Amino acid sequence: MNCNLNGSSLSNVYRTFRNMKQYAIDATMKTETKGLGVVGNVKNIVGLITTLLLLGYGLIRIGVGGALLAQTLQIIDFPDLAQANLEVEQFIDARVGQQLIPFSLPGYSTYILVMGTLLSIGAMGTIVRRNWGFTVLWIYIAMHAALFVNYQEINPKLMVLALQVILLFVMKYLRPPHPRQSLSLN
Repeated sequence: MNCNLNGSSLSNVYRTFRNMKQYAIDATMKTETKGLGVVGNVKNIVGLITTLLLLGYGLIRIGVGGALLAQTLQIIDFPDLAQANLEVEQFIDARVGQQLIPFSLPGYSTYILVMGTLLSIGAMGTIVRRNWGFTVLWIYIAMHAALFVNYQEINPKLMVLALQVILLFVMKYLRPPHPRQSLSLN
């Protein structure tokens, strides 16, 4: 197959993608601000800020889980991460008889990484106001709750989980998902 693109073709492709992006932005802005009034705009802004905070928390979980996993697999070697891994390993070892499903240190780090990924993807889904974003966030919350059940532990982090459940209900009220909309290029 011979694909021959000249400068004119590439600029047409770029222009088409730029127009599609602008159309999507325009459609989102019209939908999000149409007839909302002051209260609706405030709800939208507060909901968006809440969603962005969850996205940030998810990215932190990805970073921490990835760094701990990389340290465990000896891909990187940082003394602070070695200390953190030692603390996690002591936590796991102290509860070895209580765990319903035993975790290894790499398994626990991977679990944290997956939770962060789900939290970030779910937050992105709620930013664009899709129902699947809320579904993914509920899966994240179920995974978070499963850690407490697995270790049969009640600690202050349970308050974070409760806060996240409340935030999810509040977000559903502040920024409900839009029904599926089709984008036409006309």
